[in-house]
Amino acid sequence: LGPTGTPPGQLFQSPCRLELNAAMGSPPRVRVSASSSPQTFEWIMDSKLVEKVENLGSGYLQISGTSTTSTGQAPQSVKVGLIFPTEKHGVTFKKMASAAFAAIPKSAFADRTDEKSAIDYFGYYGKLAAQQNMLQDQVRTATYQRAILGNRSDFQGKAVADVGTGTGILSFFAAHAGARVVHAIEASEIARDAAALVQANNLSHVIKVTQGRVEEVTIDEKVDCLISEPMGTLLVNERMLESYLIARDRFLKPGGKMFPAVGVIYVAPFCDNALYAELVSSSLFWSTKEFYGVDLSALHLPATERHFQRPVVDVFDPCLLVCGAIQHTIDFKTASPQDLRRIEIPLRYSITQVAVVHGLAFWFDVTFDGSTELVKLTTAPGAPSTHWQQLRCPLLMPLAVNPGQVCVGRVLLEANRQQSYAVTVEISIEGVPGVHTSGILDLKDPVYRMSTPYSYFNSYNWSWPNENNQDDPNGQQQQGQQQGQQGQGQQGQGQAQGHQAQGNYNPFGQTNGSSNGAPPHQPAHGQQGYNPYGQQQQQQQ
Repeated sequence: LGPTGTPPGQLFQSPCRLELNAAMGSPPRVRVSASSSPQTFEWIMDSKLVEKVENLGSGYLQISGTSTTSTGQAPQSVKVGLIFPTEKHGVTFKKMASAAFAAIPKSAFADRTDEKSAIDYFGYYGKLAAQQNMLQDQVRTATYQRAILGNRSDFQGKAVADVGTGTGILSFFAAHAGARVVHAIEASEIARDAAALVQANNLSHVIKVTQGRVEEVTIDEKVDCLISEPMGTLLVNERMLESYLIARDRFLKPGGKMFPAVGVIYVAPFCDNALYAELVSSSLFWSTKEFYGVDLSALHLPATERHFQRPVVDVFDPCLLVCGAIQHTIDFKTASPQDLRRIEIPLRYSITQVAVVHGLAFWFDVTFDGSTELVKLTTAPGAPSTHWQQLRCPLLMPLAVNPGQVCVGRVLLEANRQQSYAVTVEISIEGVPGVHTSGILDLKDPVYRMSTPYSYFNSYNWSWPNENNQDDPNGQQQQGQQQGQQGQGQQGQGQAQGHQAQGNYNPFGQTNGSSNGAPPHQPAHGQQGYNPYGQQQQQQQ
């Protein structure tokens, strides 16, 4: 026996007892013990862990996996060779193990997830560099600490489960808040590092690290509180929210607390000349008609279309928003995992300025509804930046709009087995037949765009006004937003003369509706044009 990649040692010199345990809803486990030793070793098996039987004079079976010991040592990745009295015994055991694995129903995670996607996903989060990126997100980490320590009554003397613990930072916060026990559940190999941190911080008596998928592991009690950081870009990407809800159903006591408890997706139209030009120009290479004797231009349009099938993740100026956002709320206390497989968000925007809609922008909030303090974590544009940033779905055919018009449409999120979503965007102008735009984007394949962070608002409780201005009864935030967009509206005055807000701009020189094909969002002569780098400059027509 030895850690993977090291020379093998010997586990037991005397004959040992070998048990195969297969429980419904859990992966099979192999348990090895001997009367000559106080230790027992246990391996969690999956379809790849029973590797081979070799003829070495007697049966020889090699098993790979993560072992735990009865002596409380940290889990370690091991390979073990088991020598049976005869080869027949080894072959028989392998058949039994394979049959036991095949008989166990797939977990909810395995049923919804492509195996390669799962390997890549847990491989990424099993790296310390990925964990460091999240830990160093000051807004994320400090907000979670404030939510937990600011609501000590929800943790003092309580049992807590941490879903997807990573290196265990949320478990440490729960322990600092006085939790009696914290079950830290982690599927990736980072669980070993979490266990090492727990031991180094002398909290092994409180924090119990369990490696495995939350859909498959078991813990020995129901918990009073569930903590997790299950959010991906656009809140739902990576589909970890479904695991969070399954943990709620499996482990949380009735009426128990969830941190976070509610998530809100915000959707708003945006106008961004620079981004649109950048995306269109990205495919100009494929317009080349003479490339070493080959005409590439037949691929120009397909290449451009594919650029617009990739969401853009960056930080942008909130002044690029054309109007307030539509909200879609997910209550983690009551939603079912099935609710997250298909999410449809109806859109309806009252336009108050001349603009060209280049696509839809998305961000999200989550709320920690503690008994003492309500804490909100926001990823809104203009708020302090997070590692999630914001997400934008650009449209190949922008939509020109005028004040007084109403834009309607929908966003449809359809989950897939790659732990992500296909995003369908549809927008039209109400009462104007034939003027519409749409796109289908792959949330699994975003473009990460370098951008300059903005910090217009410094409060962690900052919230963006919604379409009905519910978060700002005095209208002050909405007024500030409109003032910030005056330069944008001035640009649109010159542009609207060509567009009349009744058609779509076509980057290939053709027009649709009553548009005249003019470049989108050009400022009128002598007026101030918006500079995405935060400065205003005089532009000439």
